[in-house]
Amino acid sequence: MSTTKKLSLPFIFAITLHLAIAAMFGYSFFIKDKVVEIKPTPEIIEATVLDEETIMAESKRLKTNEENKKIAQKKKQQEIEDKRKKEEVLFQDAKEKRENEEKKAQELEKQRHENELKEKKLEKQRKERAKEEKVKKEKAEEAARLAKIKKQKEEKKRQDDLRKAEEKKRVAAQKAKKEKAEKQKAQKAEREAEWARELAAEQAEQETISIRDAISKKIYKRWTKPPSARKGMSCEVSGKLLPSGEVEVISVTRSSGNILFDNSAENAIRKASPLPVPKDRSIFIKEFRDFSFEFEPE
Repeated sequence: MSTTKKLSLPFIFAITLHLAIAAMFGYSFFIKDKVVEIKPTPEIIEATVLDEETIMAESKRLKTNEENKKIAQKKKQQEIEDKRKKEEVLFQDAKEKRENEEKKAQELEKQRHENELKEKKLEKQRKERAKEEKVKKEKAEEAARLAKIKKQKEEKKRQDDLRKAEEKKRVAAQKAKKEKAEKQKAQKAEREAEWARELAAEQAEQETISIRDAISKKIYKRWTKPPSARKGMSCEVSGKLLPSGEVEVISVTRSSGNILFDNSAENAIRKASPLPVPKDRSIFIKEFRDFSFEFEPE
């Protein structure tokens, strides 16, 4: 009876301390990690006396087990984190590679587009040069044709003049010697008359040119070109003049296609009226009674 009482207090204290330590570590592990619930292994406790050294050894063992578990769990978490970082690096590398490929594809597409534009521009320039060369060639051919026609006309005139001269010489040689003086006199008179006619014609031509130039200057001086006037635009205005030079009738006989341009041409002639006219009525009727005037902005 006395022996039982003597062992009861240390025994109860040891059991209580052991259970308290086990419960503390188990609860701490459950709260922090929430991974594995470790239940203390029931131990068969013999009714023996546990001294303080045994209790401390047991506490140290439990603490070591708990630390080992934490180390293992931390290692596992580190492995997971390392794997996640590695996958993230791989993902980032793949993303950068894809972006670089897309950028390269865009640059290639841009270069292709620029090359197409450049090729179109070169093709346009080639066509324009070909067109210019064609026009130049056609102009040269036309000029050569006109020069040939002019030369042919000049040669024909020379031959005609030569034939006429030979004919005159033949007729003159057939005439009697006694008619020579009269013929020479008549020829002289004819030459003088011809010279007079040629001089009159030349003077009339010069007067006509001078008056036409004066008319052109007077009209252009009073012409106010509209802002819409452009190079290559032209119109023709025709009308009738009185002997005084007053404009009697006027109308646009060939329009420029621009009403402002046509109206400005008509107004210029009206403002220039009366126009310069020759004193010789025959020249006026022949050259100036009916007139036409062409307007060009150049």
